[in-house]
Amino acid sequence: MPSAKGLVPEDHPHFIGSYWGVLRTPYTAEIVESADAYLFAGAIFDEFNSVGFSLLVKMEKAVVVQPDNVVTAYGPKFGCIQKDFLKPLARRLECNTTAYKNYHRIYVLEGLPLQYESDEGLRVNIFFNV
Repeated sequence: MPSAKGLVPEDHPHFIGSYWGVLRTPYTAEIVESADAYLFAGAIFDEFNSVGFSLLVKMEKAVVVQPDNVVTAYGPKFGCIQKDFLKPLARRLECNTTAYKNYHRIYVLEGLPLQYESDEGLRVNIFFNV
């Protein structure tokens, strides 16, 4: 989302794009919208930042971290400083690369033919020869 765009550098190896409702990086919406849960850090949910409220995320599965509070789903708001919440949370979470792997299964780089290795599983973008 544009209000939190600077939190993850776009040259980070696991950066998959920006999610901004109908204005998004290709293939990013499929990954974001199919997530089991969402962690929004610094995101603002207003008409401008959600492109006319076109986000297709389920807020009941969201944790929204703002500079001075944390909101879980539509529920209670907890007062805390963003870094005091995110750093301990990062230490407790287990690494899960499923979304990243799924993104690379469907992502097609423009103008480049796809390569298929004989020992890899069949990917959607190879199967349909996108």
